[in-house]
Amino acid sequence: MILKDEIIREIIIAMRGTDSYNVALGIKCIDIVKNNAKDKMTDFVNLMLKKKMIKKCEKDTKRIDFEFDNVNYYFDTNNWGWEYKGNRGKCYKIIEYTLSQLNMKNDVEYVFNKIHEYEQTRTKNRQNDNREADNELQTYPDNIDDVQQYSDILKRSKNIIFRGAPGTGKTYLAKKVATNIVSDGEKNCYEYLDDNQKKQIGFVQFHPSYDYSDFVEGLRPEFRKNKDDNDKDADTHDIGFSLQPGIFKKFIYEAKKLENKNKKYVFIIDEINRGEISKIFGELLFSIDPDYRGRAGEVYTQYANMHEIGEGKFYIPDNVFIIGTMNDIDRSVDSFDFAMRRRFRFIEISAEDSQEMLDNLGEKKNEAIKRMNNLNKEIIAINELNENYQIGAAYFRRLKDMSLDELWNDSLRPLLQDYIRGMHNEKDIMRKFENAYKGKDGDSN
Repeated sequence: MILKDEIIREIIIAMRGTDSYNVALGIKCIDIVKNNAKDKMTDFVNLMLKKKMIKKCEKDTKRIDFEFDNVNYYFDTNNWGWEYKGNRGKCYKIIEYTLSQLNMKNDVEYVFNKIHEYEQTRTKNRQNDNREADNELQTYPDNIDDVQQYSDILKRSKNIIFRGAPGTGKTYLAKKVATNIVSDGEKNCYEYLDDNQKKQIGFVQFHPSYDYSDFVEGLRPEFRKNKDDNDKDADTHDIGFSLQPGIFKKFIYEAKKLENKNKKYVFIIDEINRGEISKIFGELLFSIDPDYRGRAGEVYTQYANMHEIGEGKFYIPDNVFIIGTMNDIDRSVDSFDFAMRRRFRFIEISAEDSQEMLDNLGEKKNEAIKRMNNLNKEIIAINELNENYQIGAAYFRRLKDMSLDELWNDSLRPLLQDYIRGMHNEKDIMRKFENAYKGKDGDSN
Protein backbone atom coordinates (compact mmCIF):
# COMPACT_ATOMS: atom_id res chain seq x y z
CA MET A 1 0.00 0.00 0.00
CA ILE A 2 1.35 3.43 -0.92
CA LEU A 3 1.17 5.87 1.99
CA LYS A 4 0.28 9.48 1.33
CA ASP A 5 3.15 10.74 3.49
CA GLU A 6 5.58 8.74 1.36
CA ILE A 7 4.20 10.39 -1.77
CA ILE A 8 4.67 13.79 -0.17
CA ARG A 9 8.25 12.97 0.76
CA GLU A 10 9.09 11.77 -2.73
CA ILE A 11 7.58 14.86 -4.34
CA ILE A 12 9.43 17.19 -1.98
CA ILE A 13 12.71 15.37 -2.64
CA ALA A 14 12.04 15.70 -6.35
CA MET A 15 11.56 19.43 -5.82
CA ARG A 16 15.11 19.94 -4.55
CA GLY A 17 16.85 22.55 -6.63
CA THR A 18 13.69 23.62 -8.43
CA ASP A 19 11.48 26.67 -8.00
CA SER A 20 8.11 25.10 -8.66
CA TYR A 21 6.16 21.93 -8.22
CA ASN A 22 5.45 21.44 -11.91
CA VAL A 23 9.14 20.90 -12.67
CA ALA A 24 9.16 18.15 -10.08
CA LEU A 25 6.19 16.49 -11.78
CA GLY A 26 8.08 16.49 -15.05
CA ILE A 27 11.85 16.41 -15.29
CA LYS A 28 12.70 15.29 -11.76
CA CYS A 29 10.04 12.60 -11.53
CA ILE A 30 11.21 11.04 -14.77
CA ASP A 31 14.63 10.70 -13.14
CA ILE A 32 13.00 8.93 -10.18
CA VAL A 33 11.45 6.39 -12.54
CA LYS A 34 14.76 5.72 -14.26
CA ASN A 35 16.80 5.33 -11.09
CA ASN A 36 14.33 3.49 -8.85
CA ALA A 37 12.38 1.30 -11.26
CA LYS A 38 11.58 -1.33 -8.61
CA ASP A 39 10.62 1.08 -5.88
CA LYS A 40 6.94 1.12 -4.97
CA MET A 41 6.87 4.92 -4.97
CA THR A 42 7.45 5.00 -8.72
CA ASP A 43 3.85 3.87 -9.16
CA PHE A 44 2.94 7.50 -8.59
CA VAL A 45 5.18 8.73 -11.41
CA ASN A 46 4.69 5.79 -13.75
CA LEU A 47 0.97 6.41 -13.69
CA MET A 48 1.46 9.97 -14.87
CA LEU A 49 3.62 8.77 -17.72
CA LYS A 50 1.23 5.96 -18.63
CA LYS A 51 -1.75 8.29 -18.70
CA LYS A 52 0.30 10.70 -20.82
CA MET A 53 -0.27 13.43 -18.28
CA ILE A 54 3.28 14.60 -18.90
CA LYS A 55 3.32 15.70 -22.50
CA LYS A 56 6.56 17.59 -22.93
CA CYS A 57 9.52 18.71 -20.85
CA GLU A 58 11.87 21.37 -22.09
CA LYS A 59 14.37 22.20 -19.38
CA ASP A 60 16.40 24.69 -21.38
CA THR A 61 13.39 26.86 -22.17
CA LYS A 62 12.20 26.75 -18.56
CA ARG A 63 8.79 25.42 -19.46
CA ILE A 64 6.80 22.26 -19.17
CA ASP A 65 3.56 21.18 -20.82
CA PHE A 66 0.97 18.92 -19.21
CA GLU A 67 -1.97 17.20 -20.84
CA PHE A 68 -5.07 16.57 -18.75
CA ASP A 69 -8.45 15.52 -20.15
CA ASN A 70 -7.17 16.41 -23.63
CA VAL A 71 -6.48 19.96 -22.51
CA ASN A 72 -2.93 21.29 -22.66
CA TYR A 73 -1.68 23.30 -19.70
CA TYR A 74 1.45 25.42 -20.03
CA PHE A 75 3.30 26.30 -16.83
CA ASP A 76 6.10 28.84 -16.75
CA THR A 77 8.63 27.56 -14.21
CA ASN A 78 9.98 31.04 -13.56
CA ASN A 79 6.65 32.63 -12.61
CA TRP A 80 4.41 29.80 -11.49
CA GLY A 81 3.61 29.73 -7.77
CA TRP A 82 1.08 28.63 -5.22
CA GLU A 83 -0.49 32.07 -5.03
CA TYR A 84 -1.70 31.94 -8.65
CA LYS A 85 -5.22 30.66 -8.25
CA GLY A 86 -5.69 29.61 -11.86
CA ASN A 87 -2.58 27.48 -12.08
CA ARG A 88 -3.17 26.13 -8.59
CA GLY A 89 -6.52 24.84 -9.80
CA LYS A 90 -4.98 23.16 -12.84
CA CYS A 91 -2.30 21.53 -10.72
CA TYR A 92 -4.94 20.43 -8.26
CA LYS A 93 -6.76 18.62 -11.09
CA ILE A 94 -3.62 16.75 -12.05
CA ILE A 95 -2.95 15.64 -8.47
CA GLU A 96 -6.59 14.72 -7.91
CA TYR A 97 -6.72 12.57 -11.04
CA THR A 98 -3.42 10.83 -10.29
CA LEU A 99 -4.31 10.02 -6.69
CA SER A 100 -7.76 8.79 -7.70
CA GLN A 101 -6.05 6.21 -9.91
CA LEU A 102 -4.17 5.05 -6.82
CA ASN A 103 -7.44 4.76 -4.86
CA MET A 104 -6.43 7.76 -2.78
CA LYS A 105 -9.00 10.30 -3.89
CA ASN A 106 -9.98 11.07 -0.29
CA ASP A 107 -6.41 12.12 0.45
CA VAL A 108 -6.12 14.70 -2.32
CA GLU A 109 -6.65 17.75 -0.16
CA TYR A 110 -4.31 16.42 2.52
CA VAL A 111 -1.50 15.78 0.01
CA PHE A 112 -1.94 19.11 -1.73
CA ASN A 113 -2.00 21.14 1.48
CA LYS A 114 1.09 19.39 2.83
CA ILE A 115 3.00 20.24 -0.33
CA HIS A 116 1.76 23.83 -0.11
CA GLU A 117 2.80 23.96 3.54
CA TYR A 118 6.28 22.73 2.65
CA GLU A 119 6.65 25.34 -0.10
CA GLN A 120 5.76 28.14 2.32
CA THR A 121 8.21 26.84 4.94
CA ARG A 122 10.94 26.41 2.32
CA THR A 123 10.53 29.98 1.11
CA LYS A 124 10.54 31.35 4.65
CA ASN A 125 13.66 29.40 5.59
CA ARG A 126 15.52 30.67 2.53
CA GLN A 127 14.57 34.27 3.33
CA ASN A 128 15.87 33.88 6.89
CA ASP A 129 18.98 32.01 5.89
CA ASN A 130 21.36 34.88 5.01
CA ARG A 131 24.41 33.64 6.92
CA GLU A 132 27.83 35.16 7.35
CA ALA A 133 30.13 34.44 4.41
CA ASP A 134 32.51 32.45 6.61
CA ASN A 135 29.82 30.27 8.16
CA GLU A 136 30.04 27.00 6.26
CA LEU A 137 28.57 24.65 8.84
CA GLN A 138 24.93 25.07 7.86
CA THR A 139 25.10 25.16 4.06
CA TYR A 140 23.75 22.54 1.65
CA PRO A 141 21.07 21.59 2.32
CA ASP A 142 19.98 24.91 3.83
CA ASN A 143 17.85 23.51 6.67
CA ILE A 144 17.34 20.35 8.61
CA ASP A 145 14.02 19.63 6.88
CA ASP A 146 15.84 19.06 3.58
CA VAL A 147 18.24 16.59 5.17
CA GLN A 148 15.33 14.88 6.89
CA GLN A 149 13.88 13.83 3.54
CA TYR A 150 16.99 11.81 2.72
CA SER A 151 17.14 10.46 6.26
CA ASP A 152 13.61 9.13 5.92
CA ILE A 153 14.55 7.35 2.70
CA LEU A 154 17.62 5.81 4.33
CA LYS A 155 15.61 4.58 7.31
CA ARG A 156 13.22 2.78 4.98
CA SER A 157 15.78 1.49 2.50
CA LYS A 158 18.70 0.73 4.88
CA ASN A 159 21.20 1.31 2.04
CA ILE A 160 21.39 4.32 -0.28
CA ILE A 161 23.94 5.69 -2.72
CA PHE A 162 24.27 9.36 -3.63
CA ARG A 163 25.37 9.49 -7.26
CA GLY A 164 26.11 12.44 -9.48
CA ALA A 165 28.59 14.66 -11.26
CA PRO A 166 31.91 15.73 -9.72
CA GLY A 167 31.68 18.40 -7.04
CA THR A 168 27.98 18.04 -6.22
CA GLY A 169 28.61 17.61 -2.49
CA LYS A 170 27.67 13.95 -2.21
CA THR A 171 30.08 13.19 0.63
CA TYR A 172 29.18 16.40 2.43
CA LEU A 173 25.51 15.52 2.17
CA ALA A 174 26.15 11.93 3.34
CA LYS A 175 27.72 13.25 6.55
CA LYS A 176 24.77 15.55 7.15
CA VAL A 177 22.29 12.69 6.71
CA ALA A 178 24.34 10.46 9.01
CA THR A 179 24.43 13.22 11.61
CA ASN A 180 20.67 13.69 11.35
CA ILE A 181 20.04 9.99 11.91
CA VAL A 182 22.34 9.40 14.88
CA SER A 183 20.98 12.54 16.57
CA ASP A 184 17.36 11.49 15.93
CA GLY A 185 16.76 14.54 13.75
CA GLU A 186 18.08 17.10 16.22
CA LYS A 187 21.24 18.06 14.31
CA ASN A 188 22.54 18.06 10.77
CA CYS A 189 26.10 19.29 11.32
CA TYR A 190 28.71 16.71 12.33
CA GLU A 191 30.69 19.23 14.38
CA TYR A 192 27.73 19.63 16.75
CA LEU A 193 27.64 15.94 17.75
CA ASP A 194 29.07 14.85 21.08
CA ASP A 195 31.94 12.34 21.22
CA ASN A 196 29.66 9.33 21.72
CA GLN A 197 27.44 10.28 18.80
CA LYS A 198 30.46 10.70 16.53
CA LYS A 199 31.39 7.07 17.27
CA GLN A 200 28.06 6.06 15.72
CA ILE A 201 29.26 7.25 12.30
CA GLY A 202 31.88 5.24 10.39
CA PHE A 203 33.71 6.36 7.28
CA VAL A 204 35.92 4.75 4.65
CA GLN A 205 36.94 5.62 1.10
CA PHE A 206 37.26 2.76 -1.37
CA HIS A 207 40.07 2.55 -3.91
CA PRO A 208 41.26 -0.10 -6.38
CA SER A 209 43.69 -1.75 -3.94
CA TYR A 210 41.19 -1.97 -1.06
CA ASP A 211 40.16 -5.56 -0.21
CA TYR A 212 38.32 -7.93 2.15
CA SER A 213 41.07 -7.91 4.78
CA ASP A 214 40.82 -4.11 5.07
CA PHE A 215 37.04 -4.07 5.25
CA VAL A 216 35.89 -7.28 6.96
CA GLU A 217 38.79 -9.25 8.44
CA GLY A 218 42.13 -10.73 7.47
CA LEU A 219 45.60 -11.78 8.55
CA ARG A 220 47.71 -8.85 9.61
CA PRO A 221 51.37 -8.66 10.68
CA GLU A 222 52.07 -7.95 14.34
CA PHE A 223 55.13 -7.36 16.46
CA ARG A 224 55.49 -10.06 19.13
CA LYS A 225 57.54 -10.02 22.31
CA ASN A 226 58.64 -13.40 23.65
CA LYS A 227 60.63 -14.55 26.67
CA ASP A 228 64.14 -15.84 25.99
CA ASP A 229 64.38 -19.43 27.23
CA ASN A 230 68.09 -19.03 27.91
CA ASP A 231 67.83 -15.73 29.73
CA LYS A 232 64.72 -15.19 31.86
CA ASP A 233 65.42 -11.49 32.17
CA ALA A 234 65.69 -10.92 28.42
CA ASP A 235 62.99 -10.63 25.74
CA THR A 236 63.09 -11.66 22.08
CA HIS A 237 61.02 -10.13 19.32
CA ASP A 238 59.65 -11.44 16.07
CA ILE A 239 57.03 -10.71 13.43
CA GLY A 240 53.94 -12.90 13.08
CA PHE A 241 50.44 -12.82 11.67
CA SER A 242 47.11 -12.81 13.45
CA LEU A 243 43.47 -12.51 12.44
CA GLN A 244 42.33 -8.90 12.80
CA PRO A 245 38.87 -7.37 12.19
CA GLY A 246 38.57 -4.78 9.43
CA ILE A 247 37.08 -1.32 9.76
CA PHE A 248 33.52 -2.39 8.94
CA LYS A 249 33.54 -5.39 11.28
CA LYS A 250 34.82 -3.25 14.16
CA PHE A 251 32.01 -0.79 13.48
CA ILE A 252 29.41 -3.57 13.47
CA TYR A 253 30.73 -4.96 16.76
CA GLU A 254 29.97 -1.63 18.42
CA ALA A 255 26.48 -1.47 16.92
CA LYS A 256 25.73 -5.01 18.15
CA LYS A 257 26.53 -4.29 21.79
CA LEU A 258 23.53 -4.68 24.06
CA GLU A 259 23.86 -1.17 25.42
CA ASN A 260 23.77 0.22 21.84
CA LYS A 261 20.82 -1.72 20.47
CA ASN A 262 18.54 1.33 20.61
CA LYS A 263 21.08 3.62 18.93
CA LYS A 264 21.37 4.14 15.18
CA TYR A 265 24.70 3.64 13.41
CA VAL A 266 25.57 4.96 9.95
CA PHE A 267 28.52 3.74 7.88
CA ILE A 268 29.60 5.96 4.96
CA ILE A 269 31.47 4.45 2.01
CA ASP A 270 32.92 7.25 -0.09
CA GLU A 271 33.75 6.52 -3.75
CA ILE A 272 32.08 3.13 -3.41
CA ASN A 273 32.39 2.34 -7.12
CA ARG A 274 36.18 2.73 -7.13
CA GLY A 275 36.66 -0.52 -5.22
CA GLU A 276 36.19 -4.06 -6.48
CA ILE A 277 32.92 -4.75 -4.69
CA SER A 278 32.92 -8.56 -4.75
CA LYS A 279 36.50 -8.64 -3.46
CA ILE A 280 35.78 -6.20 -0.63
CA PHE A 281 32.39 -7.44 0.60
CA GLY A 282 32.67 -11.15 -0.19
CA GLU A 283 29.85 -13.06 1.45
CA LEU A 284 28.60 -9.87 3.14
CA LEU A 285 26.76 -9.04 -0.08
CA PHE A 286 24.09 -11.29 1.38
CA SER A 287 24.14 -9.73 4.85
CA ILE A 288 23.79 -6.12 3.71
CA ASP A 289 20.57 -6.92 1.84
CA PRO A 290 17.80 -4.92 3.57
CA ASP A 291 15.63 -8.06 3.64
CA TYR A 292 18.28 -10.05 5.51
CA ARG A 293 19.35 -7.72 8.29
CA GLY A 294 19.79 -9.28 11.72
CA ARG A 295 20.37 -12.99 12.25
CA ALA A 296 18.33 -13.77 9.15
CA GLY A 297 21.39 -12.67 7.18
CA GLU A 298 23.98 -14.49 9.29
CA VAL A 299 26.86 -15.93 7.23
CA TYR A 300 30.22 -17.60 7.82
CA THR A 301 33.14 -15.31 7.00
CA GLN A 302 36.09 -16.44 4.91
CA TYR A 303 38.17 -16.91 8.05
CA ALA A 304 35.47 -18.68 10.07
CA ASN A 305 37.78 -21.64 10.69
CA MET A 306 40.16 -19.38 12.62
CA HIS A 307 37.48 -18.29 15.07
CA GLU A 308 36.39 -20.12 18.16
CA ILE A 309 33.58 -22.59 17.50
CA GLY A 310 30.30 -20.69 17.16
CA GLU A 311 31.99 -17.29 16.65
CA GLY A 312 32.65 -17.46 12.91
CA LYS A 313 29.24 -16.22 11.83
CA PHE A 314 28.60 -12.57 11.07
CA TYR A 315 25.51 -10.45 10.48
CA ILE A 316 24.56 -6.80 10.23
CA PRO A 317 22.03 -5.62 12.83
CA ASP A 318 18.90 -3.62 12.04
CA ASN A 319 20.29 -0.46 13.63
CA VAL A 320 23.01 -0.08 10.98
CA PHE A 321 22.49 2.06 7.86
CA ILE A 322 24.86 2.39 4.92
CA ILE A 323 25.42 5.44 2.70
CA GLY A 324 27.59 5.21 -0.40
CA THR A 325 28.72 7.94 -2.76
CA MET A 326 29.76 7.44 -6.35
CA ASN A 327 30.79 9.39 -9.40
CA ASP A 328 29.22 7.96 -12.54
CA ILE A 329 32.12 8.97 -14.78
CA ASP A 330 34.89 7.40 -12.69
CA ARG A 331 37.05 5.41 -15.07
CA SER A 332 38.81 3.32 -12.42
CA VAL A 333 36.08 0.70 -12.69
CA ASP A 334 34.23 -0.58 -15.75
CA SER A 335 30.83 -0.95 -14.11
CA PHE A 336 29.30 -1.07 -10.67
CA ASP A 337 28.56 -4.57 -9.39
CA PHE A 338 24.99 -5.46 -10.42
CA ALA A 339 24.41 -7.59 -7.32
CA MET A 340 25.31 -4.52 -5.28
CA ARG A 341 22.98 -2.28 -7.29
CA ARG A 342 20.01 -4.41 -6.27
CA ARG A 343 20.77 -3.86 -2.59
CA PHE A 344 21.02 -0.07 -2.72
CA ARG A 345 18.62 2.71 -3.55
CA PHE A 346 20.24 5.27 -5.84
CA ILE A 347 19.60 8.99 -5.42
CA GLU A 348 20.95 11.41 -8.00
CA ILE A 349 22.43 14.71 -6.83
CA SER A 350 22.62 16.98 -9.85
CA ALA A 351 24.87 19.96 -10.39
CA GLU A 352 21.82 22.20 -10.12
CA ASP A 353 20.86 20.65 -6.79
CA SER A 354 24.27 21.48 -5.33
CA GLN A 355 24.01 25.25 -5.88
CA GLU A 356 22.84 25.77 -2.32
CA MET A 357 26.46 25.10 -1.36
CA LEU A 358 27.33 28.55 -2.69
CA ASP A 359 25.47 30.45 0.03
CA ASN A 360 28.79 31.21 1.74
CA LEU A 361 30.11 33.19 -1.27
CA GLY A 362 28.16 36.34 -0.46
CA GLU A 363 28.25 38.80 -3.37
CA LYS A 364 30.06 36.28 -5.59
CA LYS A 365 27.19 33.79 -5.43
CA ASN A 366 25.12 35.07 -8.35
CA GLU A 367 28.12 35.35 -10.65
CA ALA A 368 29.26 31.85 -9.65
CA ILE A 369 25.85 30.36 -10.42
CA LYS A 370 25.69 32.18 -13.75
CA ARG A 371 29.08 30.88 -14.87
CA MET A 372 28.38 27.41 -13.55
CA ASN A 373 25.10 27.18 -15.47
CA ASN A 374 26.64 28.50 -18.69
CA LEU A 375 29.54 26.07 -18.50
CA ASN A 376 27.34 23.06 -17.70
CA LYS A 377 25.03 23.93 -20.59
CA GLU A 378 28.02 23.88 -22.93
CA ILE A 379 29.26 20.59 -21.47
CA ILE A 380 26.05 18.69 -22.25
CA ALA A 381 26.05 20.20 -25.75
CA ILE A 382 29.09 18.03 -26.57
CA ASN A 383 27.94 14.76 -28.14
CA GLU A 384 30.38 12.58 -26.20
CA LEU A 385 29.44 14.13 -22.84
CA ASN A 386 26.24 14.24 -20.76
CA GLU A 387 24.84 15.44 -17.41
CA ASN A 388 27.24 13.16 -15.54
CA TYR A 389 30.11 15.36 -16.71
CA GLN A 390 28.64 18.61 -15.44
CA ILE A 391 30.55 20.43 -12.74
CA GLY A 392 29.08 20.76 -9.26
CA ALA A 393 29.10 23.71 -6.91
CA ALA A 394 31.93 22.35 -4.73
CA TYR A 395 34.39 23.60 -7.34
CA PHE A 396 32.86 27.07 -7.28
CA ARG A 397 33.00 27.26 -3.49
CA ARG A 398 36.73 27.79 -3.99
CA LEU A 399 35.88 31.31 -5.13
CA LYS A 400 35.89 32.24 -1.48
CA ASP A 401 39.70 32.17 -1.66
CA MET A 402 40.31 32.34 -5.43
CA SER A 403 39.55 34.72 -8.25
CA LEU A 404 37.35 33.69 -11.18
CA ASP A 405 40.40 33.45 -13.45
CA GLU A 406 42.32 31.37 -10.91
CA LEU A 407 39.39 28.98 -10.60
CA TRP A 408 39.35 28.49 -14.36
CA ASN A 409 43.10 28.10 -14.81
CA ASP A 410 43.87 25.96 -11.76
CA SER A 411 40.71 23.86 -11.27
CA LEU A 412 38.19 23.83 -14.09
CA ARG A 413 40.38 23.81 -17.19
CA PRO A 414 42.49 20.79 -16.10
CA LEU A 415 39.33 18.83 -15.30
CA LEU A 416 37.67 19.69 -18.62
CA GLN A 417 40.83 18.82 -20.54
CA ASP A 418 40.72 15.39 -18.96
CA TYR A 419 37.07 15.03 -20.01
CA ILE A 420 37.77 15.60 -23.70
CA ARG A 421 41.20 14.02 -24.01
CA GLY A 422 41.33 11.98 -27.20
CA MET A 423 38.56 13.86 -29.01
CA HIS A 424 39.57 15.08 -32.46
CA ASN A 425 38.63 18.73 -31.85
CA GLU A 426 39.95 19.29 -28.33
CA LYS A 427 41.09 22.88 -28.90
CA ASP A 428 37.75 23.98 -30.34
CA ILE A 429 35.83 22.36 -27.49
CA MET A 430 38.06 23.94 -24.84
CA ARG A 431 37.57 27.34 -26.47
CA LYS A 432 33.79 26.86 -26.27
CA PHE A 433 34.08 25.87 -22.60
CA GLU A 434 36.18 28.93 -21.81
CA ASN A 435 33.84 31.27 -23.68
CA ALA A 436 30.84 29.84 -21.83
CA TYR A 437 32.58 30.25 -18.47
CA LYS A 438 33.76 33.80 -19.19
CA GLY A 439 30.53 34.88 -20.88
CA LYS A 440 32.06 35.54 -24.26
CA ASP A 441 30.41 35.12 -27.65
CA GLY A 442 30.76 31.56 -28.90
CA ASP A 443 32.63 32.65 -32.03
CA SER A 444 35.15 34.83 -30.27
CA ASN A 445 38.83 33.86 -30.06
